[in-house]
Amino acid sequence: RRPSGRRLRLREMSPRHVQSMLRRMGMQEHAAAFRRDGIDGSMCDLLDEELLHHALGVISQPQRRRFLGWVDRMQLSGEVGARQPTHRGRGSASRPVWNAPRAAGGD
Repeated sequence: RRPSGRRLRLREMSPRHVQSMLRRMGMQEHAAAFRRDGIDGSMCDLLDEELLHHALGVISQPQRRRFLGWVDRMQLSGEVGARQPTHRGRGSASRPVWNAPRAAGGD
């Protein structure tokens, strides 16, 4: 929450806020990957199951779904003009593409 007591909107969240949420969700082992790639609240909206798994190393499907559920709830809770949640993980053709940095020497 902000000092005024108003809850932060997803797009207002800094990378530190996102990492804090990962810890609250029991996903602290992924905080370093999110920090490395500078994932902030506005970038969370671009993530889908495939990117979480392959680009950020969130191997556990329940963890990916928990994270994406949080993103969807944040979009619905007070975001003015927020788009409706999409069916993530059922193909990302309708989702924006985020080009994650590749690991050194990786294909």
